[in-house]
Amino acid sequence: MTLDLTPVVGCLGDRRAIYRLGCIGYGVSTTHQNAVAIVDLLPERQTENTACPLVNRRVISWPP
Repeated sequence: MTLDLTPVVGCLGDRRAIYRLGCIGYGVSTTHQNAVAIVDLLPERQTENTACPLVNRRVISWPP
């Protein structure tokens, strides 16, 4: 879950590890968009799906 309750999709390092998190509440409706973006992130394609604001955005960390 993210602090601003907005989903995020991204990759770690050389794209062998792709993550998706924050799909709770209203984020459940974006799971299809997240999956389409992941399909384009795996082969490193630049599409409108990977240009989505939810992809590789900076996530606000939870306070201690």
